[in-house]
Amino acid sequence: MSREELMGQSDRFLDFTIYLKVLAKCKLLLYLHLHFASKIINQLNMKQTILVTGASSGIGLFIGNKLHEIGFHVIGTSRNPKKYQDSVPFKLMQLDISDDSSIESFVMQLFGQIRRLDVLINNAGYLLRGLAEETEITLAKQQFETNFWGTVSLTKALLPYFRNQRHGKIITTSSFLGLIGHPNVAYYSASKHALEGYFKSLRFELNQFNIKVSMVEPTFFRTSIATELNYIERTN
Repeated sequence: MSREELMGQSDRFLDFTIYLKVLAKCKLLLYLHLHFASKIINQLNMKQTILVTGASSGIGLFIGNKLHEIGFHVIGTSRNPKKYQDSVPFKLMQLDISDDSSIESFVMQLFGQIRRLDVLINNAGYLLRGLAEETEITLAKQQFETNFWGTVSLTKALLPYFRNQRHGKIITTSSFLGLIGHPNVAYYSASKHALEGYFKSLRFELNQFNIKVSMVEPTFFRTSIATELNYIERTN
């Protein structure tokens, strides 16, 4: 065999070796790509658990129905779940966010039934209407006890679970009245302004735990919140 033929065979062998190495790398990259894609798909296919407070009427009911229709595992809350359970397609649990003992009992029951909570939607609340000067301070304080302190208390009770998971979303229904003022709803507007300040600050504290915090400020939405009573219309 001539020197040229030997050199040619050597070059072909070298080319084949390089080809095998490239092929091995391609197979590895393909495997990693498919493995990563599979993990992403599995994560997307996991049914997330979403808690919606004040879910027996109004915006809360609309949100709960829509999320259930999409395929999420929805748990709603109501002060009177037995009254509304037959009319909603998702599970309702008893909760009065203005009562600390109710919150404590609810959280224990909730995590006795689920392992993981992915999303909290704070929606429970009510509207206090009337001229600011003529509204009794006791009524104004009740407005804050539910709309602000009740929402904050429930969120604080759930935060340890979100932190342990290092994952979660907290979405709070505020109002455009949490951004501006309007006559006859001074205390309702003030309670929503307070929520805006609290949750917009909280989001910075929770970033490190991969917990996302969002506010939603609806404008006019057809619900029973302002049509049944002049002063206090609670979200059931």
